[in-house]
Amino acid sequence: MKIFYLKIWVKINQRKNGILVYLFLFFVVIITLESAYYSSCKEWTFSSPDAYAEMSISKRIAQGMWFKLNSDEPPSTITPGFLNPLIWSLIYKLSFNNDEFFTFLLFIWGALCLFFTLIFIYRTLREFFGEISIFYLFFIILFPFFFFNYFMGLNFSLFSLLFWGTFAYLKNGLKFLIFAFPLCLTRPDSPFAILFFTSVYFFTLKKKQKKYFLIFFSLFLFSLLQFIMNYLLTGNFITYGVKPQLIFHYYSLSQGISKGIETFLNQTKAFFIGSFPSTVKIATFLKGGHLIPFLGMLALTAFLDKKNRVLFSSFLIYFIILLLGDSFTIFSAIHLNRHMAHTYPLWIFMAIYGTKNLLRASEKYEVSFILLIFYFSFFVLNWVYGLAEYADGVKLSYLYKKSAQSAVKIIPPDKEVIVEDVYFFYYGMNKLKVRIFTPAFYPYLGKYVSKYFRLTERSKLIQRFLHNCEYYYKTPTDVLMYQILPFIRDTLWQNYEPSVPTALFRIDLTKIKKESFLPPPYKLIWELDVGDPISEKESKYFYFTDIEGIPASGFDKGIIRSDTIWDVGRLIIGCEEFEIKVVPNDTNYFVIRFGDKFNHWIMQKYTLNPLKIKFQEVKINISFNDKYYFFMKIKNLPESFQEKIIKIPPAIVSNKKIKVHVKGNYISYHYFVYSKKQPHF
Repeated sequence: MKIFYLKIWVKINQRKNGILVYLFLFFVVIITLESAYYSSCKEWTFSSPDAYAEMSISKRIAQGMWFKLNSDEPPSTITPGFLNPLIWSLIYKLSFNNDEFFTFLLFIWGALCLFFTLIFIYRTLREFFGEISIFYLFFIILFPFFFFNYFMGLNFSLFSLLFWGTFAYLKNGLKFLIFAFPLCLTRPDSPFAILFFTSVYFFTLKKKQKKYFLIFFSLFLFSLLQFIMNYLLTGNFITYGVKPQLIFHYYSLSQGISKGIETFLNQTKAFFIGSFPSTVKIATFLKGGHLIPFLGMLALTAFLDKKNRVLFSSFLIYFIILLLGDSFTIFSAIHLNRHMAHTYPLWIFMAIYGTKNLLRASEKYEVSFILLIFYFSFFVLNWVYGLAEYADGVKLSYLYKKSAQSAVKIIPPDKEVIVEDVYFFYYGMNKLKVRIFTPAFYPYLGKYVSKYFRLTERSKLIQRFLHNCEYYYKTPTDVLMYQILPFIRDTLWQNYEPSVPTALFRIDLTKIKKESFLPPPYKLIWELDVGDPISEKESKYFYFTDIEGIPASGFDKGIIRSDTIWDVGRLIIGCEEFEIKVVPNDTNYFVIRFGDKFNHWIMQKYTLNPLKIKFQEVKINISFNDKYYFFMKIKNLPESFQEKIIKIPPAIVSNKKIKVHVKGNYISYHYFVYSKKQPHF
């Protein structure tokens, strides 16, 4: 019996059988491409909106706009790297500017990247370990976390191809530079990949030539160029796509560190032990794309091999750095673990390699064979259900695509429309003036808004920059839907019924009227629009609230005044500080616009630390230049904001600028200062 299992091991480890893997790969790719085609009613459609985000910027580059979405907007670096959009822009040119053919060519691009990546993986393992099992290559192909990312956009296919190309030729002198240099401009985590290859080269291959140290150091510096390019384009070292994801924009430093470590531990557990669903149904488990149970734990058995322990240790450190970095974003472990999926082939190899050596030492060949068959079956089932999940994503993506194409036909070509739907932007960019108002896309939001759910700031900037838009295309994912709705004029779908819950509205984003709260000769000399980052910066505004992650209270309309008077407030359970401008040695009037009504639904949905608070009354303490001055306590506020006028006597106004401290539980909307004289600032 032992001889029988040994013969099986010899058979499956013969290199010439590797051709079966590549034939099977083409078979799998064809199934995937056909699934994507037929599940979307015979139109080429990606399963992820992220693909259309990168396709949008690539199309613009092909049209002569360098990382711009609209010609009258600043650059917007929404993609993780610079190289992939440039390549895709060339593919768009090859598609003769045809969207359908462009999508088809990108599917072919993903298939080619997958094919050559597998060749590089095969070469890497042959160079470092001398043998490769056919079972292993089948595992790679059937692992959905690795396979399907090649058809989901956001440069995974290119990064994985270059990563494994660099790894495969690391022993071959300077040939690895063909892959290493472009790798440096592909993703923000490429500097860590360069450090990993540096460690492998000097500690595993033990080649300590000084010129190679200079080469690797140069590669590391070159990998930092992408951050400099981001800064030159946008003023930020990281992309607009990454910036709003950072967890420190949602929490304080101590809270962010605590939350990041908690996420890191959860992700580590999921990888090394497995993600177990709440239900025992195997279909639900597999379709959810959960990690293979104990795959990481089995991979650790490879460390029993002293010969390759240094290489495995370098790889483990590299993976932990990626996992740790991913844990400090709000979107940890999304997109089939796209941030770390390029490392999974080596993890799978380590699991098989280490387990095989462990069981060979104990001469339990039957157990080894059964274990491999079990995991092979598990991978096959995981891939089948992963394909079903991918097909469902393609169908849904197709519905959004058709809905967007229908909406584009309704809007007059000379009108502007605001959207938060990337499908609409992609299919409407050449026909309409489309403004997409997410921080990752719209440059003005990306510049001033630090996180996705900063709803007050986003609303203010929409009012500041996009008030000329007359149409609003909304989908269920639009987080500002509840804020835009009060200004809708009418629905324009007419007799068309969209396939997904979407709607097209005419909207009124009229700016707040410049009202005068005091009669002449008093004039408005200063104002602070709370929530507007530009206005706040001018007044050195700072606020603190006990409820983290809920800076917005929603729109509010004046009931007594015209309906075009509207404002967006910030929920304050704490304090505000800012600087006001006054006329020295004269009577000034300080006007505060406040309220106590806020949206409880938004509290529960977008608050990181949900709290239910019911205001019985508004309490506000106001001090000027750190001296207590005014206390306000008001009950039974109307269903809108209101203003309170406070006299600032000349005795406390000795300078042109006064620091104001406001403390209490209230909604802060606006501050104004009036005086008879016009100050000279």
